[in-house]
Amino acid sequence: MINRQKTITIILVAIFITGFVAFRPSLWQNRIEIYLNRQLNKEGWTVNINKLSGHLFSNIYTDNISLINENGTSVILPKISAKIIVFQLLRGKIKLSTLSLSNASIYPFSDELNDKEDKINKLNFLPERMPINIDNLHADGSIFTSKDDSTIALHFLIDGAVKPDTNALNINLSKFELFYSNPRIDIVINNIKGNLSSKRISVDIEKANINSFPLSGHFEYEFGNVPKMNGEIALLDYNIPNKIFSQFPLQPELSKISA
Repeated sequence: MINRQKTITIILVAIFITGFVAFRPSLWQNRIEIYLNRQLNKEGWTVNINKLSGHLFSNIYTDNISLINENGTSVILPKISAKIIVFQLLRGKIKLSTLSLSNASIYPFSDELNDKEDKINKLNFLPERMPINIDNLHADGSIFTSKDDSTIALHFLIDGAVKPDTNALNINLSKFELFYSNPRIDIVINNIKGNLSSKRISVDIEKANINSFPLSGHFEYEFGNVPKMNGEIALLDYNIPNKIFSQFPLQPELSKISA
């Protein structure tokens, strides 16, 4: 009985050690890069991955990943941590249960055309073609564009899940933030669900704050030759700054409005 227990213990320890060694990311790096590029190449992207560390049974880490699109768009990711679903990796696919991107820098391709309408038509908004399913995504960084010989930065933060299908990119985000300094755009959204595609955007917003205006509701936007926008937006309780009433002779006691 004791010998049997020893044998089982030795076998389990051997399996653990073999698994620990066999699933080090350094042994899988080339394969991960090949599988990832196989998925990304279909959408015109190529990825270059620096040395991986960590372990496939927990999290893997890397620095300075670059993504280049055939249209000239580039994405620089200075720091990444991710958890790969090992079963999918063994099948030759990359699926992530978690992905954290810090200080990402995105440089969209910009074709300097004189006609502003042509510039808009050059933008390829194709979220349904996102090739990777991510159950838990955190990303923060900036999108850099140029205008009149100056650089414009749009800062963003995303927390939640993104799941593409053939028709749209389904999102379920606990937080989404956008900030732009001039003109001031300050958007903070808590709990947003819906889908994005090249034809239509449809989202439900539990609570948003847009330039200090608290909102909630449903929003839809349809692309096309004649874009359409509709929705049901509610203005939540809004605190009116006291200084607005400081010059009123009757000094009303209003402090907030709702609609």
